[in-house]
Amino acid sequence: MSNRGYSSEEAYRILTQSDEEWEPSSDESSGSEYEPVESSGSLTQSSDEEVEVPDRTRRTRPRVARPQVTQDPLQGQQSGAGAGGLRGEAYTSSAARPGPSTSTAVQHGEVASTRRAVEAGTVARAVVSPSQPPQRQARRAPRVPEVLANPDWQPPTSAAPVVPPFTAQSGVRVETAQIGSALGFFELFFTAELYDLVVAESNRYATQFIADNPGSSYGQPFRWKPVQVSEFRTFLGLLLSMGITKKHELRSYWSTNQIHHMPMYSAAMSRTRFETILRFLHFSDNSTSRPRGHPAFDRLHKIRPLIDHFNQKFADLYTPAQNICVDESLIHFNGRLGFKQYIPSKRAVWGQIV
Repeated sequence: MSNRGYSSEEAYRILTQSDEEWEPSSDESSGSEYEPVESSGSLTQSSDEEVEVPDRTRRTRPRVARPQVTQDPLQGQQSGAGAGGLRGEAYTSSAARPGPSTSTAVQHGEVASTRRAVEAGTVARAVVSPSQPPQRQARRAPRVPEVLANPDWQPPTSAAPVVPPFTAQSGVRVETAQIGSALGFFELFFTAELYDLVVAESNRYATQFIADNPGSSYGQPFRWKPVQVSEFRTFLGLLLSMGITKKHELRSYWSTNQIHHMPMYSAAMSRTRFETILRFLHFSDNSTSRPRGHPAFDRLHKIRPLIDHFNQKFADLYTPAQNICVDESLIHFNGRLGFKQYIPSKRAVWGQIV
């Protein structure tokens, strides 16, 4: 008894028919037994001489997505761009690659459906479905606590704000009828306590500086003498006058030139004494200053006593009304300051918000 090989077309036809429908032909009933051709997993890769499969060696190029191609069960053709029949024509089906074929209906479980389509007279046509690019998985939202996920919202009128009654008497809290000059109003804020504070701290700072720097010019005999309150009042008056009459430098106020000469400054205080007091002007004790990084570090330690004094005086001399509109302003300042701000929309771009 001789063994007979079958082509892929004949094998497909035999497999798609049931046992009752299949009748062996004259050459098939010659006593030979069916011996399937050894395959590597695909019908088109059979070693039968009647089937010529082109070389599908993959070239070195980037892999692109290919459409899924379904073979026509009757005509043995495949649809799609460049798709041919089973006999010697190149096609882009996955059956040309090793492994289980997905382009034909020879899979177990699909034979019956293909047979019904043939009996009904319908021909399964190829359906080209281009492979869709993988969709990005949506990112999961983080879990929200139960209290925030289901908040207990209340109507806006559920709790009325509690506003304490305004019982203060707004206005000026000092008697101004007996104040007959601008100096009297000035002394309401610059009191004798403030003068004593500034004089004491200025003398303290000068003493500390000379002790730490004995070789400086201020350590020479008769170069420094303690400041008195009356002398500091004269010094403060000259500073206020310089704000009204402005010159290009400090020494111009003591100039002897007939054009720039101003006898009031030289008659009130010498230029050297004025510069010495300005050099050691101080408002706080440096020995009580906390270092940077300390919990009690204060950036405004140098002027903290001065700020506390004026805040207390403002509260003592005037009580505002119930309704107040507070607006901030940028004071122009180009010096060195750790909390200096830059706001381009303001008129004074660099400065401090007050």
